Amino acid sequence: MTSDKRRETKKFVIIGAGISGLSFASVLPYKSYLILEKEKEVGGLCKTIKKEGFIWDYSGHFMHFKDDSLKRKLFKKIQCEIISQNKNTAIKYKNKFIDYPFQENIHQLNKKEFIDCLYDLYFRPKEKKCSDLKGFLISNYGKSICEKFLFPYNSKLYCTGLENLDKDAIGRFFPHADFSQVLYNIREKRKDTYNEIFYYPKKGIFELVKAFLPENFSNRIILNEPVIEIDLNNKRVRTRSYEIEYDYLISTIDLKSFLKLVKIKVPTYLASSKVLVFNFGFDAAAKSDFHWIYVPEYKYPMYRVGFYNNIIKQTKLSLYVEVAFRDDAKIDSVSKIKENILSSLDNMGILNGERLVADHNVIMNPAYVHISNKSINFVKDLKRNLHNKNCYLLGRYAEWKYNSIEDNVLNAFRLADSLKL
Repeated sequence: MTSDKRRETKKFVIIGAGISGLSFASVLPYKSYLILEKEKEVGGLCKTIKKEGFIWDYSGHFMHFKDDSLKRKLFKKIQCEIISQNKNTAIKYKNKFIDYPFQENIHQLNKKEFIDCLYDLYFRPKEKKCSDLKGFLISNYGKSICEKFLFPYNSKLYCTGLENLDKDAIGRFFPHADFSQVLYNIREKRKDTYNEIFYYPKKGIFELVKAFLPENFSNRIILNEPVIEIDLNNKRVRTRSYEIEYDYLISTIDLKSFLKLVKIKVPTYLASSKVLVFNFGFDAAAKSDFHWIYVPEYKYPMYRVGFYNNIIKQTKLSLYVEVAFRDDAKIDSVSKIKENILSSLDNMGILNGERLVADHNVIMNPAYVHISNKSINFVKDLKRNLHNKNCYLLGRYAEWKYNSIEDNVLNAFRLADSLKL
């Protein structure tokens, strides 16, 4: 460590000023922590863009709550109108839109496809010991439902074979397809589907970030200050300008970046997909009332299209479009991808001559981590070793798992509470 840096000593040093880091700090004594953020702004991937009257996020970030006390707490802190919506989502399948979830609405397919899906669902191979996502999906939903939607959609999302992913990591996010419920849905649509109600700050998801910011946060958060070295044995963090000693280190940055900082070899199986997000604003009103749609067909580059105008009740069509790539893929031409997407939106019937008046794009990397049995065991062993050195991983990308915003906030609160010594 060099001697020409500003020296600090803090009980807690937090790396990353996203939702996880900020929510952790929000319940600590004000002078006990310091947050180091490599970007010029706080918020991580929960940033909001405002352009030509349109409001977009880096991607679609919506709030779902199982914990009512957390919902009440956050609603008090967010300083703008919070919109509550009953989710209206669908799957673009061939020449029609099928209500989501696909597995409960197969009766909306043509007769032959419906019979295929129903037959395969009833006679599906019920393997109790399948460990990978592909086997989990087949044993729960049958071959036809998987081949028509679950396989292509998730392959586009993760950009890897589903046999490479662990079923326990994300299986809980798949709505269960009960055979009797599928039959019931033919007559009366189920209303208590997965995450049926969602909430969104009308001014964008960054309003949630602001709710966690401390007063005079410039004294607690150092922006544009990437960490360049972590010494776990001597409990020191080094940046370009600072040398900080700590009692506890909390890392919320992605796991691969953290491992490089502590000089641990990054395993090859820590892979992920990255997502190129386009936000589009048009000069005319939307023709549908969907909040977002899923796009499993390979002929279209995107896997999801969201309608901000329907979410925040604006008149002019405002979209977010997500395209996934392997984490090591080279994105050659964003402009060509943009042209392809606009053409695809036209072919899908979402556009019909509307004029694009504003747009924005951003790459989220990582976006969806590949969770395998190897990665689960690696993180488990790593966290145990780090805990012995008062170092903790916190958040979706730091812990290499799939978390909701609610999960991240609650986990941050629990960790902070456990470390108030």
